[in-house]
Amino acid sequence: MTLLALLYIALGFGALSALAAMILRIGTLLGECQQSRAVARAGSVTIATRFAAIGAGGVILIGGWLMRLCSDFSPHPPLPRCASGWALPRLSAPCAP
Repeated sequence: MTLLALLYIALGFGALSALAAMILRIGTLLGECQQSRAVARAGSVTIATRFAAIGAGGVILIGGWLMRLCSDFSPHPPLPRCASGWALPRLSAPCAP
């Protein structure tokens, strides 16, 4: 399951970089027009940067959530819990009644 989460993160960043490169390439093509050369290039850089920042945040959040979800299904036994409900470290003494 952890491999799935790492694969998601790698593919997510790969797709994100491909789409950002596509936005930059469209801006370069639009920059060939004489009337809107500077505006098109600056706009494409701005749009690609914002897209990459927001997309990277989403990939990181979902990837972190997947990693947390993967740790809930680990084959190890659950941690012992006290009456308060807090999990105790494995090397600690048992909970007092």
